[in-house]
Amino acid sequence: MILQHTGNHFAGAIFYRWGEDGWEYLVIEYDSGLGIQIKFPGGTNNDHPGERMVETLNRETLEETGLIPVNPQVSHVEEKPGRGGKPTHLKVFFAIDFAQCVGQLRTVPKLDDGDRLSPPFWRTADELRGVIFYTHAKALEAVEARMS
Repeated sequence: MILQHTGNHFAGAIFYRWGEDGWEYLVIEYDSGLGIQIKFPGGTNNDHPGERMVETLNRETLEETGLIPVNPQVSHVEEKPGRGGKPTHLKVFFAIDFAQCVGQLRTVPKLDDGDRLSPPFWRTADELRGVIFYTHAKALEAVEARMS
């Protein structure tokens, strides 16, 4: 089961809610000094070897948004072979109903390992098309298909 996966992985959260213009998705502006990127909240277990996927998802979403997902649903999976002797990397995005989250949405910017993160904000799929970080675009397409 993906939630129990402990190998090299990335867990991404696609929080959704119904807004005035349809489905909205929670994103963050990341600034690592190389330019601003708009991404879904998430991260890897690189600094937490053996951490299960669900633990990575909970840790990263709490850290970046102030929220802990309840009942996350796998919406998009990519598996990439590792380079230079590194193990296979599993990237999993989860669709999460904002109404079913625990916690308080973060409202101030923060630093995360040298990266500056904006407070999370809501955007429609149309507003994200062409501006969401390229590795997150397929995950957006997958969750959009699920919401139709």
